[in-house]
Amino acid sequence: MRCMTWLRAVLVTAVVLSQSLSAHAAPEIGWWWNPDESGRGFFVESRDDLIYVAGYFYDEDGRAKWLVAGGPNSDPYRYDGRLLEYANGQTLLGDYKPPSAPVDRGPISLRFTDDRHGTLTWPGGTIAIQRHEFGEGVAAFRPDSGWWWNEAESGRGYSVEVQGSSFFMVGFMYDDAGKPLWYFSAGPMASPTSFAGAILQFANGQTMTGSYHPPSAPVKVGDLAVDFTGIDTADFEFTGEVASRLQPEGVKTVIIEVKREFPAKPTYTPAERYAGTFHQTAVLKYTSAVQGQSIITVITVDVKGTVTWDNGGLPDLPSAGDKFRKPSYTYSPVLPQSPVDVTYTQTQDGAGAHCAGSFTDNLVDNGSTLRVNGYAQYRGEIKFKELNKTFELKCTYEDGGMLTSTIPALVEALIPLKGAAVPGGIDYKTLAPQHPAPFITVTRSYTFAAITP
Repeated sequence: MRCMTWLRAVLVTAVVLSQSLSAHAAPEIGWWWNPDESGRGFFVESRDDLIYVAGYFYDEDGRAKWLVAGGPNSDPYRYDGRLLEYANGQTLLGDYKPPSAPVDRGPISLRFTDDRHGTLTWPGGTIAIQRHEFGEGVAAFRPDSGWWWNEAESGRGYSVEVQGSSFFMVGFMYDDAGKPLWYFSAGPMASPTSFAGAILQFANGQTMTGSYHPPSAPVKVGDLAVDFTGIDTADFEFTGEVASRLQPEGVKTVIIEVKREFPAKPTYTPAERYAGTFHQTAVLKYTSAVQGQSIITVITVDVKGTVTWDNGGLPDLPSAGDKFRKPSYTYSPVLPQSPVDVTYTQTQDGAGAHCAGSFTDNLVDNGSTLRVNGYAQYRGEIKFKELNKTFELKCTYEDGGMLTSTIPALVEALIPLKGAAVPGGIDYKTLAPQHPAPFITVTRSYTFAAITP
């Protein structure tokens, strides 16, 4: 039975696309709850002839507990099935082991009156549920809500949702005794594609059949760092304390590659052409010494331009792997309609002198590419040939003297492109440098829009 398989477990800016994303009628995917019963809830995914739901609550001994149900289902607004309980599977930081066979814990029925309201009936009674709203605004990058997993680790998984700039995840797995257990992590996103926060464990809350009472205060059991590498792929890094015979207490970190178990079906038709503008500024600032005197050098490389991308007919050919969703369409820049300029400025101060020099020149394309797929994701790079050029650096000294030197400047432009369609506007991103040097900072921004149907 497949109802457990879900548990087998930068650059990013927003773009405005003139074409809209179509949606299939179905209840919203994500966290549902009864606002009068804070401390327990349900994660629902009902679409594309499938439904999966998990209830997170507490056992009679106070420990957090979860049950799951789901499978093929023709009506996204109605479901009748069986609740299943798994045990003896993988712990938070332990080595992988599959769970034992599921145990049937009773019937479950779901009836949705619209996309945001419904009723759940299970052995604990009938509960009115509604979509849980915990974030505001439009995210610059929004990963798919739903069940996430590592397909090599059947038996545990993660229910993930990002609303606005807020992240919400529950990890469904097991404790050292083999009992089902869930962990919670939520809070503001650190960047459009990353999250860092505490892993919390709740206890002593509402059981499935008992009367309502809130859980006790959560206990921190570790830390979670999330790096979304796509709207349906991510790296989860769990860190927490572990104990063993050889090491009574220590810290262990586990990194897991996860992805959406049920990726969305393509809903977006890429256009024949896209147009975009971009702007990248790299500032290198470092300090050197000459005869014991400090000299501060600042080099600023400013690259900006406009690019039109053409597909040449949209051949419906799937692209190669690299974790990018298929099928996708490849675009090339249209020249000379894509002018790109670079402005190079260098200053040096110290040792009794001030030096300055600059120049502006054109960059030549060196195989720039862009791909857009049926999920409104784009990926590629703006790549230019190296510009080997000399320029004059003029120095003025404290004693009034002047000296002009001809020195080389090396400009290499490579701007990676990666993003997804987001309704509501354009977001500009300030980026960390591609390389680890602390004396270099890079900022980039770009936009793209479909210009023909």
